[in-house]
Amino acid sequence: LIKRELGLHLFWSAKTVVILQQVWAVLIIAQILHALQLEIAVRAGVDPFDVSLRLMVEYIPRWRYDGTDVIAIIVEHGRRGGFIREYRRIRPKKQGIDPNLTYRYCLI
Repeated sequence: LIKRELGLHLFWSAKTVVILQQVWAVLIIAQILHALQLEIAVRAGVDPFDVSLRLMVEYIPRWRYDGTDVIAIIVEHGRRGGFIREYRRIRPKKQGIDPNLTYRYCLI
């Protein structure tokens, strides 16, 4: 996603050093974007998966260019802009532990 949206998939080389630099660059960019995604989710009070990574990759570089506070804008207007939406993945149900449950097997 990051390589395609930022146009990094267009750069290629047969030299190992250049390929490794591209891998490191994409990993660093991915970590930064996931940290922003988590920060936005925490401030908005939503699940991190509800924050659109694709839209962040598309718009954050444009907004940061003119000094806009990206996190505040996405938290404030994210639902209306589609940045924050209900993710369609299957969410596991949290199973509580029954305090009255007795264990039949134990390790000796």
